[in-house]
Amino acid sequence: MKKLAKLSWRARGSGATCTAEVDHPIRGYKLDSRTRSSPFAQSEPDGTVPTVSWISFDGDTYWVRLSASRGWPRTIRITQGDVDGAKV
Repeated sequence: MKKLAKLSWRARGSGATCTAEVDHPIRGYKLDSRTRSSPFAQSEPDGTVPTVSWISFDGDTYWVRLSASRGWPRTIRITQGDVDGAKV
């Protein structure tokens, strides 16, 4: 497993570029009904965006771990195709 400090990828559906950097808030990642950790959960009232705890690559998939934040997933799975499609 390889650890990374920063990762950018293309968001499916919107084509927007998302960026994750360790110890910084995630950027460009939008929540929808499929990505919420609970379909009934709401984002924090003040719009708190979670911080990236770590990023790893297991040879097939990138994994982005987020700090705990109500309504957000704890881990985001990203494919190589999404990373290759990101605008650099």
